[in-house]
Amino acid sequence: FLQNIPSVSWERFALEYIEFLKAISYPGRSYYGTANYECALCGAMFWYGDRSKSDSTEHRVTYNLCCRAGKVFLPSFRAVLEFFASLYHFDGDSQCKNFLNRIRQYNSLFAFTSMGANTDEGTNDGDGPYVFKINGLVYHRIGSLMLAEDESPKFAQLYIYDMEHEIRNRISAIVSEDSDDTSVGGMPWRQS
Repeated sequence: FLQNIPSVSWERFALEYIEFLKAISYPGRSYYGTANYECALCGAMFWYGDRSKSDSTEHRVTYNLCCRAGKVFLPSFRAVLEFFASLYHFDGDSQCKNFLNRIRQYNSLFAFTSMGANTDEGTNDGDGPYVFKINGLVYHRIGSLMLAEDESPKFAQLYIYDMEHEIRNRISAIVSEDSDDTSVGGMPWRQS
């Protein structure tokens, strides 16, 4: 089916039209201020423009993007373990600084799979959070549960190894041999 769809050549479009499409597709940065309106039922924070148009009046502003006007209930988050709370509050400690600098990498270390896609990295040409645009299909890279002899473990294979070996494998994925990073090694699950 997809083989019969003709591909589009950008050379067929006028340069002005291409620039016009880019201008409307990639608008400039916007700032909407602080989300300082709270859902009365669940406490989620919103901007005024996110209110439910059908239920809102000047005297009663309601939101339904969070709890569907009280129909959905989510339990509160459990308290953060003290070990992690100390890493999130940077106080000049080298361990905290290292953790915050590599927080995205640490999050990726504990993934069972990895996302794959053709991405357009051109949207990151300024300040702000990292974003990417996906072109085409999104897929997951899932490794075999059995490790080949000449490969290092990845994805779900990391959960099969013993805990100490697993931690060393994960740390070695992002830390050089001469680094003193102990953030992952000190995490609470080691005591269990």
